[in-house]
Amino acid sequence: MRKIITYFFVIFILNLSSVGANASGVRRAIDSLPSNAGSSFIVAGYLAKYSFANFHFSALPFLDRIYYFSVSPSDSGDFVYTQNDSTLLSSLVSKLTRQQLYLVVGGWTESKNIPTMAVSQSKRAEYIKSLVKFCKRMHITGVDLDWEDYPAVVDDNQFVVLAQELSTSLHKNNIAFTVALGVSAKKIRLATQIEKYVDEINIMSYGKFDATGNQAPMNLFETWLNDYEKAGIKKEKLIVGVPFYGKRLPNPEDHSRPSISYAEIVANTHPDFKINNYGKYGYNGASLISAKTTYLATKGYKGIMSWELSQDLPVDSDSSLLKTIHKTLNRKTRS
Repeated sequence: MRKIITYFFVIFILNLSSVGANASGVRRAIDSLPSNAGSSFIVAGYLAKYSFANFHFSALPFLDRIYYFSVSPSDSGDFVYTQNDSTLLSSLVSKLTRQQLYLVVGGWTESKNIPTMAVSQSKRAEYIKSLVKFCKRMHITGVDLDWEDYPAVVDDNQFVVLAQELSTSLHKNNIAFTVALGVSAKKIRLATQIEKYVDEINIMSYGKFDATGNQAPMNLFETWLNDYEKAGIKKEKLIVGVPFYGKRLPNPEDHSRPSISYAEIVANTHPDFKINNYGKYGYNGASLISAKTTYLATKGYKGIMSWELSQDLPVDSDSSLLKTIHKTLNRKTRS
């Protein structure tokens, strides 16, 4: 009789271990991490102001840093922000406990006016002065420069000069400075030129596909990071991105949405944790997110960040990608 009871107890425990984010995948990832892997490892995420209302604030204890996306120079290159920016940032600050708040400058189409500011020494100086003043007033921890190739290719020299001047002024005022860069050879070359000026580099390692339409699969992910390592960029300065959304391959004849949130994918399909495709959309499921988290934490990278926080499920869902990262790092919830 004792053997029968023991047998069913073991079966019960095994069944429990298969429930929750990533099932055995997350458990294997946790077991492979050193005991101190999550202690200084940063978990960060971008939060876009246009989807702010969709963010679940219950996620805050699972985050170390939030990047508010974004503010951009005016047409004439001046520092500007809206009343909505001020309201949202104030709301964020009021809810934060230990989390750092970073202000993003630029970001894809929001990059369009950065060249107007960056090309002029006087405009750069005035912009940076106003930026510092705003950050101090709003209790912002750091600034993230996200100058991307829109509407024209970024000028390397202007980028480096702007990064250097931002670094000097921000650090003088005890404000941290990060830069967001992609995974192309050009962006990695830029990383080598500005690494000494920044506290961290956020790698936008998402939005790109393999030949079959898988978005940022593990083999490409490792290749991109190896390229950064070969260029001499210190892992301790790299916060590496993962997608909280699905994206399809570009096709001029396809007029459907180019991307879809992870939360919507789960609502539509309730996929297995190992699945990374929803129709024509490639995404990163929970098992892949867990594998990437393990890779970064065990290889000595500074942290992991996501685009974009409002696209995830609430953290009380076992399918939440942020919760998956948290569990993989084997962290206790921190307020």
